[in-house]
Amino acid sequence: MDSLGETLSLITTTLEGLRIPDFVGGSVASSIRGVWRTTLDVDLIASVGAQQATALVGALGPEWYADPAEIQRSIELGRAFNLIYIKNATKVDIFPACDEFHASQLRRATVVRVGSAQIPCRVATAEDSPSAISSTGLRGSVSQACLRRSKLLRRASPCRPSRRRRGTSTSRGRCRW
Repeated sequence: MDSLGETLSLITTTLEGLRIPDFVGGSVASSIRGVWRTTLDVDLIASVGAQQATALVGALGPEWYADPAEIQRSIELGRAFNLIYIKNATKVDIFPACDEFHASQLRRATVVRVGSAQIPCRVATAEDSPSAISSTGLRGSVSQACLRRSKLLRRASPCRPSRRRRGTSTSRGRCRW
């Protein structure tokens, strides 16, 4: 089994065992849906709660690098966290499903057999994959960005002169992104 397939199999089986709904997103989903993108990591969107961080780390075991405190903190902030399968150094980015849009993505995801080992995984639909979203004119992938509350709040907050990017201007104290 290839390293990406092995990692994907282990993480999806672990999440399923903990009854944490998830689906594959990012460049792996995009490649599966027909727009090839090279990648060395796995992006998952999962309906994981902060209280499940310790159970997740325990279920993964010592073969994985995972910090339960950092995972819990990231989930509470609505940000992605990383897991690393030490055996083959494959990184998994997990984006917490934190709103109704993510819940609808979870409902739309379909089971696809992935990789040379034909591992059954729930995968983002073509409409939810990064290539479809970026073609609509949105900046980046909604599924990868996980609609991070902090990012949305930062965009809506007034600019601070020291943090203003070159080429941006303000109108009534707000950044134009």
